[in-house]
Amino acid sequence: MVRYYSVSSSSNSSFASGSVVKSEKIYRLDFVLEVVGMIRSNGEDLESRLNMIRHRLNAYSITEIFEFLNSGKVHGLRFFEWIWSNNPKLQKDSRVCSLLIDNLGRLGDSGTMQAWFRKFGCEKICLTYEAFGFLPMLASADASLKESTNIVLDLLNEVGGSFQCSGVCALIEMFCKFHLFEMAKHVISISGSKQSCSLLFIREMCRSGLIEEAHGIIRGMRQARCAHTTTVYNYLLGSLWKNSKIAEVLQLVDEMKENDIPFDAITFEILINSVCSLGNMDAVHRILDQMVAQGVQPRLSTHACIIKTMFAAERYEAAYKHVVYASAVDKTSSNIMYSLMAKLYLEKGHIMSAQNTLVDMMGKGLRPNFSIYMKVVKQLRRTGRGNLARDLESRHFKFVFNPHVAYS
Repeated sequence: MVRYYSVSSSSNSSFASGSVVKSEKIYRLDFVLEVVGMIRSNGEDLESRLNMIRHRLNAYSITEIFEFLNSGKVHGLRFFEWIWSNNPKLQKDSRVCSLLIDNLGRLGDSGTMQAWFRKFGCEKICLTYEAFGFLPMLASADASLKESTNIVLDLLNEVGGSFQCSGVCALIEMFCKFHLFEMAKHVISISGSKQSCSLLFIREMCRSGLIEEAHGIIRGMRQARCAHTTTVYNYLLGSLWKNSKIAEVLQLVDEMKENDIPFDAITFEILINSVCSLGNMDAVHRILDQMVAQGVQPRLSTHACIIKTMFAAERYEAAYKHVVYASAVDKTSSNIMYSLMAKLYLEKGHIMSAQNTLVDMMGKGLRPNFSIYMKVVKQLRRTGRGNLARDLESRHFKFVFNPHVAYS
């Protein structure tokens, strides 16, 4: 019998699914706007009305509510005080607390801001960059922006401790996200922890693609005899790698060697990624030997890069040898590497090699990634190899009731 409705049924299902998602978004927005309206009206019964809907308020909806309040310069203090008194989990949510500070800043209520700074400091709450989004919004000129920033810094300094440090870092991050790098430099110049602030500044510059400028700051730090860290170089190396500047990566690695900056697992990973992109596997093995000599264990993602590079070059035997070697060094991730190899074989269309890899790893007591295992089983059945599929299933069955063996 011909089922003429089959295509339209699928189409209607997709349409219905899309409609449900859209309806949920509208429903959530309506709820957020309803709460914003309640807060805006500032009635005497606000707290009792909030109590009635407390089960629908979570971190996500509260964040959306504050974003509406802040953009409209509507006072959100009563709402936050209700959260502080009635929701212990959200009471110390860094983002929610930061959005209160942004709210107070937009309303120019520095006195209340100072009081909450003290409370947050006592509760060991750290601020995020969202706390200071009001500064670029309110300041009409560079002079007024510096003045407003200095006032905030004074308030943070009065509290001191880890809260002051988190606040300064949040300020720097916020200015960098607005591409106000000169203001970020201003904060660094008058803050006490210039070393940690400079690291944050370099990280944000690298994220913004200002690689040359970040490198210039590192050179300046070296000339000023500031202590260098591996982390700051990793920020720069990572940005160069993401922008496919392989030659520059290798030059910076040489600079690290000249200045006796130690390599960590991330440094080695970026270097190996760069060398893999050049197809120089002999150099990769020399780097791995160097890691062993220095007692640095490669990250799982480093091994994955090497295995994928070998598969791309169709060096399957070399890839297998690397998996065996890496599994001997790091037994905790053996099943992940074998599963990756099976997946890559499957993507290449080598179903028998994928099946053999799963048989090999299960024979060694390694449980394969379930999704990859199922794809191999299904592909075996599709290609008329039902007996091999059943064999894999029987081998896998022993893992089903063994809670001590985790999936990769």
